[in-house]
Amino acid sequence: MTSKRFPAASRGLRQPKSLQDSRGSALFLVLILGVVLTTVIGATFAYVSTVQKDERRSNVRNESIYAAEYAFEVAYQQLNTLINQNTVNLPSVAQTSGSTNRATAPVSVFTSAAGYNWDAFITVPVQDGVPVDTHTGFNASQGTYKFMTIVELSRTTGKNAPPVHMEFHREWVYSLRPLFQYAIFYNGDMELFPGADFIVNGRVHSNGRIYTGTTASITFSDYVTDVNGVSNKYNKPADPRTQGALNGKITYSKDTPVVSSRQSPPGDVSANTSDDNHNNDGPRELIEVPVTAQSDDNSTERLYNKAGLKILVNTTA
Repeated sequence: MTSKRFPAASRGLRQPKSLQDSRGSALFLVLILGVVLTTVIGATFAYVSTVQKDERRSNVRNESIYAAEYAFEVAYQQLNTLINQNTVNLPSVAQTSGSTNRATAPVSVFTSAAGYNWDAFITVPVQDGVPVDTHTGFNASQGTYKFMTIVELSRTTGKNAPPVHMEFHREWVYSLRPLFQYAIFYNGDMELFPGADFIVNGRVHSNGRIYTGTTASITFSDYVTDVNGVSNKYNKPADPRTQGALNGKITYSKDTPVVSSRQSPPGDVSANTSDDNHNNDGPRELIEVPVTAQSDDNSTERLYNKAGLKILVNTTA
């Protein structure tokens, strides 16, 4: 009897070498893709985080600018109150700094809890570009006088981020111009359409728009200022008149008209004839004795309140 011997059973199947190499290459590619993907995702998160921080910081900056504008409004009201309290002299630095300071900054509106820190809030008189104790050579009837308000604040932007620090300066110009310096003064729109040659020997101002034209000539010998511009046409539709071509020569001896700020003439007071308040019935209130039982929006302009000596006759009638 012949016996056959079989080879011993293999402990494991051996894979072809080419398949092992393919799997090794695929694993290497997966690792590379993983590293690349991780890097891209990390960079994306870092970019998004940076954009969010920049956006948050930009928002904080805009909010800080708004807070500074609000503070300037407060300072303006405080300065205006000081000026109206004394018509003989302008406020000194002691008075302006006593009214406008860190204690009177709008801390109740823009609070420390919201991240606001008011570093400076002050108004000072300025003369020739330099802060002074008080204005010299003040004339109670005319002149131009300046004040400067400084607003400095810091605002936190979040954890581990430096605060936004901002500083603002604003100049206030207090101008006194007597009404009678003008040859022509209009509180509203002004129309000037002469039929013959016309010469204006003096300054001209309109708190509205100037409408002027002629078939002859107009000569303005002094400065012309306005608030809303100049036109050589009729004020339509407010003025329904029409005329032919207004080709007459218009001469401005002191250069072309300049757009200016509104000028408040005497008697330019708050008026409302539709209510029961007798203190706001029109320009006459400038010289009237106020009705003490009613509110008075014209108290700062009323001559009765400005008088140092009052003589009242028959006050019971």
